Amino acid sequence: RQLRKCALIIGNSNYPSSILTNPENDARAVAAILQEIGFKVYQYENVKKKQMKKVIEDFALSLKGCDVGLFFYTGHGIQAFGNNYLIPVDANLLTERQVKDDCLEVNGVLALMEGSGTRANIIILDACRDNPFERLWTGSSTGRGLASMSAPAGTLIAFSTAPGKIAQDDSGNNSPYTAAFLEILKVPDLSVSQIFLNLTALVVQRTGRKQIPWISMALTEDLYLNPSDKSASISPNQVISKPTVEKQNVEQETTPVTRQEQQYANQPEKEASREEGSSGVEEMPRFMGKGMEGFMEWTQKNLRYPSEAAEYGIQGRVYVQFTVNPNGEVVDAKVIKGVHPALDTEALRLVMSSPKWTPGKKDGKPVKMQITFPVVFALQ
Repeated sequence: RQLRKCALIIGNSNYPSSILTNPENDARAVAAILQEIGFKVYQYENVKKKQMKKVIEDFALSLKGCDVGLFFYTGHGIQAFGNNYLIPVDANLLTERQVKDDCLEVNGVLALMEGSGTRANIIILDACRDNPFERLWTGSSTGRGLASMSAPAGTLIAFSTAPGKIAQDDSGNNSPYTAAFLEILKVPDLSVSQIFLNLTALVVQRTGRKQIPWISMALTEDLYLNPSDKSASISPNQVISKPTVEKQNVEQETTPVTRQEQQYANQPEKEASREEGSSGVEEMPRFMGKGMEGFMEWTQKNLRYPSEAAEYGIQGRVYVQFTVNPNGEVVDAKVIKGVHPALDTEALRLVMSSPKWTPGKKDGKPVKMQITFPVVFALQ
């Protein structure tokens, strides 16, 4: 059957002490694309404390009978007393002690969603901005940005940047994080883990590593927000934490890279090269003077096998697509065929940390070229 997906979107911009440029636009854009991919959406802007509390409680009630719940908040948020709080537009926090009374605790939102009986919950916080009230507080123990959180079973919590860090706003319509999220949501047939892996890579690349998104994930089902087959958003038989499923991956993926698979990996590279206007390339990109063989050697030497994957014997090939730009830098990396979230994350980290390449050339000039590469995970 087609899954029921519900979302609450809140964008707070008009604070008396600090007008934010992006949240209203972010909320509208996220609401529009979620509606487009089949979510029932509740959207609010510039919400005061009383209304904010009510719409969150009403949303939790509306989740009864839903399979997937998604809460997206953009605006000011702070950490205080070890917890994270969302700031309504009418908050006037003259002291840190007022935070508990005048703001909404994220743990409260999490508890309401967790108690709704959904199969999967997603909380996305593009709220790691400077605290606009901190200058008024004396002796404050409040840290920068938001504090880390642990997702309960069946939940994913996504932050626009790492705990204790400040996210960027943008002079355009959307924040860097939301702009990347909107772009990736349009791609069909990505699992949630792939969405957020690619989102991380895109934000890191576009902000020059100044902003690194962060997630805490404890989903127990393979989840797709934008499937081509709208009746297959979640497969109840694909429980990623179940050892039998992981063992199945091992049986399918333990053999060395075959010639056929290498051809599979190279084919998208050729097609992408033509799309980039690189037909007639005189020289392909080279890594440390050795080409793809050199990159394969480098990845195997620098790969960090995730302990959680090794514990269950998870192996396989993660196919990562990336571009070598005219400066020889690796950019726009994304996972196009994953194995397991832990392996996918490491493969993306590995490729993004690559030293410079010698770029490909056309007509004697460096050109950008797209490459698809299998990162091989094999236990000894």
